[in-house]
Amino acid sequence: MKFARFGALAITALAMACASMKADEIVVQFSGVITNAGGAPGLDLGDSFTGEFSYSTTDPLDVSIGGQSTYSLTSLADQEFVTVGAFDLSIQPLTGVHAVVSPGAASFFAIQDFSNPGISITLNGGSSFLSSQALPDPLLTADVTSGNIGFQFSASDVDYSVQGNITQVSAVPEPRGASWACLGIVALLALVFRQSLTVCRL
Repeated sequence: MKFARFGALAITALAMACASMKADEIVVQFSGVITNAGGAPGLDLGDSFTGEFSYSTTDPLDVSIGGQSTYSLTSLADQEFVTVGAFDLSIQPLTGVHAVVSPGAASFFAIQDFSNPGISITLNGGSSFLSSQALPDPLLTADVTSGNIGFQFSASDVDYSVQGNITQVSAVPEPRGASWACLGIVALLALVFRQSLTVCRL
């Protein structure tokens, strides 16, 4: 009886752990066009760009005020980059970078990085875009209505600032292999446990 109770509790605990298993790094890809090249060498008005940023749902809250929350992007996996032709700007880790979550009728989600080099991104949406002031998981990119990007860097001791409009945005599907593997182990243990009980009763 004690074995049966222990086995059942162990399987239940493992099943609950599997159910809560979830990748906490949210990865978002975007693309658009340059609206202000800022005189940067090799960049022109109308150039296409692509990029990506990521944040962790465990990144700590800094402050919540005025209907919006600000988080520090401190996870080592947090990153951002933008590519325009042969130009590439990549930043990791995101020291001093923040995410701002502002739900409402005119909601927005922003990555704010005003350092040099730095990349700032804002995604705008309606009331369905953000459901709360928590870091969105998932980020509902289908509800994004507009977006913009600004990035700054230095070349040959000259500082440049570039702006662009984001025209496409999509969330990268999170891998769920670990969750499925965990559930498979639960099923296998349940089968073994059931067979063990059958043997004990014989």
